[in-house]
Order: sequence, then C-alpha cells, then structure tokens
Amino acid sequence: MSDTIDRNDERAQRILDAAEKLITHYGYDKTTVGEIAQEAGVSKGAIYLHWNSKEALFDALLWREVTRTMKSILAYVETDPDGGTVHGFLKGMLKAISDSALITATYAQDQRILGKHLLRRDLSLLDHRFVVYRDALTRLAQVGVVRPDINPAAVAYILNAVSYGFFNLPLPVSTLSTNLVIEVLGDILERALTPEQIGGVDAGRRILVEAIQDLVSRLSTRG
Repeated sequence: MSDTIDRNDERAQRILDAAEKLITHYGYDKTTVGEIAQEAGVSKGAIYLHWNSKEALFDALLWREVTRTMKSILAYVETDPDGGTVHGFLKGMLKAISDSALITATYAQDQRILGKHLLRRDLSLLDHRFVVYRDALTRLAQVGVVRPDINPAAVAYILNAVSYGFFNLPLPVSTLSTNLVIEVLGDILERALTPEQIGGVDAGRRILVEAIQDLVSRLSTRG
C-alpha cells in the first residue's frame, strides 16, 4: 500500500471521509476529485497537496479501511471468549469486513463501487492470507486449539475460499441473513476443527493476534 497519511491530519481525514461517502454511493468512476473537494469543503488543490491523483487518494482510502477493519478483528480476538479459536476468529473477521462497504466491495469485486479500479486489483492478498492462515493453523494445532490431524495448508485454502466466496455469492433467499450465515459457518468450523479436549485458548488468542499483525505488515509493504 502507498500514500499513507498522518492520522492526525484533520483535513486529510475529512477528504477521505468525503471520498468514502461519495464513492460508496456513486462509485469510483462517477466520482470526481472536484466533487470530493466540494463535499470536504476544500479546494481541489488542497487534495493534490496530499495525493497526486484520484487513484492515490482511493488507495489511501482503502488502506484506511483495511487498518480499521484489522483493528476491529483484533478487538474481537482479544476480548471475545471464542477469540482464540479458528471459528471465533473467522466469525469476527467476516463481521468486521461486513461493516465496511469498501472492504466488502473489494472482496465482492463490486463493479459499481470500484469501477475501473478493479483493473488495478491486487490478488496477492489471497496469497498473503493463505500463508498467514497456514502458519497460524500449524501453531494452533501445537497448543491444542485445533485438531492435530488436520492439514494446515488444506484448511488455510478452505478458509480463504470460504471468506472470498462469502462476499461474492449473494444470499439466495430472504430468510437468510449475513449474521445467520456467519453463526452457522462458525458452528461448522467449531465442530470440524476443535479437538475433544480443547487446549490453550489464551495461547491461541496470542497466535491469532500475531497472525493479524503479520497480515497487516504484509499488506503495508504492497506497492
């Protein structure tokens, strides 16, 4: 990720707030820098003092949403009773992503919101998540949070596929809700991955916190 900003820069944050409001409503292609400036109450020149292009502005907006989402996941892992388990982690992750229209749009490849920015979409996120999940699952099995007989790479691939598909496949019937699907998925994972005598959940919590921090570090170095 590039074009990060000072979080204490009130004007830059106001510009990002305006960009988020307009882009999630009208889409990336239909939103101009001039409109963002008007919404934020600044000049176009003020925007270009922070970012040299609309693309750079949107990259900064996405990175802000990524960091906010990761903080929400971290808070869930650190405070929820199930936060140190795989099923608890995935439930917290899916709920946190669902709370951000832009992050949801990146998972769903939403053409209306992302527009031509989709052409620049970096799929390396899937590769990064696979490595982080695989390594975390290996360590979770060692502390007794995950069954020792699972294949960490296979489960990492499945978790990646499930989270990717969750935001790409619309709910087929009105009787289903996002929260219901998340709860059922969590139950399935708990039954499939948890050993009969679960061990170090606190150790699992530390492992998952480190995994999230690792993923953030990997994302921050993307160009």
